[in-house]
Amino acid sequence: MPVHRLSADQARRRCNADSLAFETTADLPLSDDIFGQPRGVEAIAFGIGIAAPGYNLFVAGPIGSGRATAIERHLQRITQGNTAPADWVYVSNFADPLRPMPLRLRQGQARRLAALVDALIEQVLMRLQRAFEAPAYQQAAGEIAARVQQAQEALLTRLQAQARTLGFELAAAPSGLQIVPQTAQLPQPSRETQIESALQLAAREMRQVEQQARQALEQLDEQLARAVLTDLFQEVLNQVEALAEPEDQPALRAYLQAALDDLIAHLRWLKPGNDEALTAQRQALFNRYRVNVFVDNSALDRPPVLVEDDPTPASLTGRIEPSLPPTAEGMPALWSAHLSLRPGALHRANGGYLILRARHLLDAPESWQALKRSLLRRTVVIRDTGAPFLAQAGVVLPEPQPIPLNVKVILIGRLGEYWTMRYDEDFCDLFKAYAEFSDTMPRTPENEHAYALFLRRRHEDEGILPFDRSGVAAIIEHGSRLAEDQQKLSTRFAEVADLAREASFFAVRNGRKLVTAADVKTALTQRHQRFSHYEESTREQVLRGRHFIATSGSACGQVNGLSVYDLEEYAFGMPVRITARSYLTREGITDIDREIGLTDKTHDKGLAIIKSYLSGLYSVEQSLVLSANIVFEQSYASHEGDSASCAMIIALLSVVTGLPVPQSLAITGTLDQLGNVRRVGSVNTKIEGFFDICKARGLTRDQGVVIPTANVEDLMLREDVVQAVAEGRFHLFAVDHINDLIELMFKMPAGERGADGRFPEGSLHARVEAILREVNERLDGQRKQQGEESKPRQKRRLSSLLGWLRRRGQPSAGI
Repeated sequence: MPVHRLSADQARRRCNADSLAFETTADLPLSDDIFGQPRGVEAIAFGIGIAAPGYNLFVAGPIGSGRATAIERHLQRITQGNTAPADWVYVSNFADPLRPMPLRLRQGQARRLAALVDALIEQVLMRLQRAFEAPAYQQAAGEIAARVQQAQEALLTRLQAQARTLGFELAAAPSGLQIVPQTAQLPQPSRETQIESALQLAAREMRQVEQQARQALEQLDEQLARAVLTDLFQEVLNQVEALAEPEDQPALRAYLQAALDDLIAHLRWLKPGNDEALTAQRQALFNRYRVNVFVDNSALDRPPVLVEDDPTPASLTGRIEPSLPPTAEGMPALWSAHLSLRPGALHRANGGYLILRARHLLDAPESWQALKRSLLRRTVVIRDTGAPFLAQAGVVLPEPQPIPLNVKVILIGRLGEYWTMRYDEDFCDLFKAYAEFSDTMPRTPENEHAYALFLRRRHEDEGILPFDRSGVAAIIEHGSRLAEDQQKLSTRFAEVADLAREASFFAVRNGRKLVTAADVKTALTQRHQRFSHYEESTREQVLRGRHFIATSGSACGQVNGLSVYDLEEYAFGMPVRITARSYLTREGITDIDREIGLTDKTHDKGLAIIKSYLSGLYSVEQSLVLSANIVFEQSYASHEGDSASCAMIIALLSVVTGLPVPQSLAITGTLDQLGNVRRVGSVNTKIEGFFDICKARGLTRDQGVVIPTANVEDLMLREDVVQAVAEGRFHLFAVDHINDLIELMFKMPAGERGADGRFPEGSLHARVEAILREVNERLDGQRKQQGEESKPRQKRRLSSLLGWLRRRGQPSAGI
């Protein structure tokens, strides 16, 4: 195949601004579509639509493709019109305060229930104290007290009469009743014993009377309180049907009835009295009945779509506040523990969708375990205390009852993260749905329009300026450059959005109301300037001759390869000098960089393919070995990839034949065993790196870069490079086979074996084969000569050994 000289039109695919069907992006409608991912959208629709257990969704794709934002908006759109989920509250478990109970309520009713209970609590003390101070209650309580007093007086009168009969009087003393003899002469001891027994009996009777009176008063209090509180609680009970679905109403009714019974059981703190300790006890008691609004979905008009960027166990499954609500002396500390519970993302997303990043879960295995446990059990249990030091100090913490879980989890990550997570045996059971986002999409008119819609959304959400058609066209062309493909657009929308923001900034600074192509160009130029310090320092070393790169003339065994420095945020290209030295041996090709460990496996594979290609090319009738050392000069970093394979072959052929090759050309391209030149990556960056060196030294109109033909559609070169190509000051060549490259570099036919098995006279391959045959013959002659010279020496050594064995008495047979 001939060498292809590329035109300026082939160096960059333009976007015709006039073909865009709008004046500015402000004229376009808003769109929340996921652009350029039909396969992914279909898979997402499947994962979201299927309600079977375990069909949570993993969305794989490159970083910066906008998956999280796009999926969130997609979910917001497709769930529009669907019912929002229920609210959840936590309340006291009066039977077991360590196990607070969850209650499910209709959407938006959690705060209403809390307000109803708060209003009820405010009425409890006022109405009870009013009832206790009412004349009817005072009269009934007085009658009970009067009965006790009458019983006491009757008992005392009876006891006094009995004492006098026995010769004693009863006198009041600080410690109670005292027995005093009536005369100076003491009564008989038996009589004193009788009166003491009577006193003990009377005391027992008095205690019984007082106990009966207390029971009567407690019954009176309970009857009064139940009458008052039942009316109050009935106001809330009347709202149960509005507060909860039919299946949840029994639990709510049971809680309200239990709260009523518990209040009555603690009436002693609600009777009249205003001392400070009693006030604190009342407040602590009322906290026992307050409602913890745990999940409030009142503001939702559809199922929740939640993105959790910090998935700790506590942020996923909820936590217990380190400080419990205040209590009072003599009251259990965990009475109001339900108020210390706080929801996690799984609670807030319950009934909807939770979006997480796989990387966060891989970085925090305990978070993955918490999520996995919840999904497997289909319940959310609050396990994280939020204060580990409390548990370590022996503080007893509540263990709230779990909440049923119905959530669709969407994990977003890279493909490698997906396969890493599959090592967990439960992952495949939990994430059965899979969608994959591509980092590119076809460059069609529809997808070019999608870029404009994306810019319209940025204008709406972030307030950047609208783009005119030229600005959109510049963004589209940059999208193809990011994709490194004229037929594709990048879907790394985070990078596209950054460029749009920066271009808008410069448009504002220049006093424009629309972003134009000039603003996009300025943004790209300024970004390059911000990040290019290391690139400029490296180029300076070349221009000052400290790092030798030739861009003119010719040399033997020396070729300009192309390398890329990838600094994550920024990448730039730089030529690398590849040299070869041949020598008379059969050791084959030695890569010095490989010998000292500066190459990776893909580079080593490229070298192995070179050896295989050369062996298959020249070792047809006999074994001919091309022996040479090859090295990347003044390069001390690791070499990755095999894109220098073509350059290495040219350097090897040059040094073997002694033919010089032009230094004005740089080469990139990998090779297969048949000599076909294959596509490489970062071709634009590599070309621009060599162009910048040539431009800095002055373009000579014979400089250029040779690339694989398969890379032609990847070209989206900078405007200054395209202009130089258009003006003939810089050249781009494309080749399909190594023979095309040989003819370009050596200015002579490469040659192909004819029917007689030989290369044509005057071809490069014929010359190489002849040289290798000569080398082979010289090596064979040297070996034969060395063999003849060594025979007498070997005979003398064998004779000496036999003599030594005889002297030692050892048999010599078999030697």
